[in-house]
Parts: sequence; C-alpha cells; structure tokens
Amino acid sequence: MHILLDIIPEDSTTLSDCLENFMVNQINTTKASEPDLLGRTCLHIACSKGFDLAAAKMVEGGASYNVKDSTGRTAVHWAALRGCRTFLAALSDHKGTGCLLHDEDHDGHTPLSLAVKSYEAAKDKVSALFTLSILHQMWMEYKCKLCKGNRGWGVLHYASALGLADTVQALLSGEFMPYDLRTNSGETPLAVAAEEGHLNVVKVLCSEPTVDVLPEITRDERHLTGPGTDM
Repeated sequence: MHILLDIIPEDSTTLSDCLENFMVNQINTTKASEPDLLGRTCLHIACSKGFDLAAAKMVEGGASYNVKDSTGRTAVHWAALRGCRTFLAALSDHKGTGCLLHDEDHDGHTPLSLAVKSYEAAKDKVSALFTLSILHQMWMEYKCKLCKGNRGWGVLHYASALGLADTVQALLSGEFMPYDLRTNSGETPLAVAAEEGHLNVVKVLCSEPTVDVLPEITRDERHLTGPGTDM
C-alpha cells in the first residue's frame, strides 16, 4: 500500500479514483497504520500528496491518525498543509483530536501554523481559506483543552505572530470570530502581534470594532508596540 501511494502522481485523477475505490473495498486498517522506514503510514502519504478522499476513507475505516513520521509530523500536519478538507472534516467527528492541532513537529510547526503558511503561498485563496475555516472550527471546539506543552494558538494568533497582515485581513473578512478570543494563557491575536512588533497587523486588528484592546491587566495592548509609536 505504501508503495502504491508513493508511485501514484498527485495530479492523476484516474489513478486517484481507483485508489479511493480500493480503499473502500480492500483497506486493511492494521497494515495501513504500519509505518514504513521513514515512519510514514499510508495516511501520512495520502495526506502529503493531497489524496483527500482516500485519506478520509482511511480514517473512517479506523486508520491511526496520531502516528508521527520521521519529521515529527502526524497525518494532521500534512492534511493541514495540503488542504485535505474532507479528511479534516471527517477527523473533526473523532473525540480526542484537539491536541493534535497544537502538536509540534521537529521544526516547531503545528498543523495550524502550517495551514496559515500554506494560505499565504496558495494560488487558490478560496480553497485555502476553506481549509483554515475547518481548522478554526476544530480549534474553537477544543480551545479549552489543556494540551501539554503548547500555547493554544489559533490560526489568527499564528497569522498575527508571523506579521501576515493580508492573511489576518482575509481571516477577519471571513469572520473567523471571535477576533479577540483568548488562549488559556490569556493571549489574544492583538497582543501577539503587538509583542512581535507587527504594527501592520495591529492596525488591521484595531480596525475591527469588536476587538478588545483592554486586557485583564487593564493596559491597552498597543503599549507593547513601544512609546511614541504612531498607530
């Protein structure tokens, strides 16, 4: 199965359809969850190549989605990067997947941060924004979970931290609300942008009347941009 997935071209619609039919009729979830020499399961390969429906069939059939490959990534990392929306939607129905959104690979990337970077580079912004929307809804459902060793950032936090003003504006236009939602540690996207010194993002966020610029410590988060800064 691993070899079959590896040799199928990503742009081969016919072969992809055949693969998906094979998944429905022949998949052995035990073998599909076994890693190869690179630590990749069949689900890793399917998600990394954008075989969305095949990946969804695998997870519906019980394939493991929390196994890490040699880069420290789960299938969720690859799905977020490649925009496997059907797979992600199917995964959202599974309990206990929330912390996987914050799971870091060996380079410190989470599925949410990879999805944000993927949107920035995407030619098809509409499809990429749809992927972010699915991940945002998953994050909203699990944001209160205490996942060990993570900051609990959502897609708007990551876009703000990276200084991606256009992406932040797209998220606001797409009504990725609430815009000022705090993490478990009390961080808002506005606070993150200010701390990183991204004034362009701060201006975008402050243009929204629903953004709360008064944190619990009663100081305007814009003080973090430094004294004398022209907003």
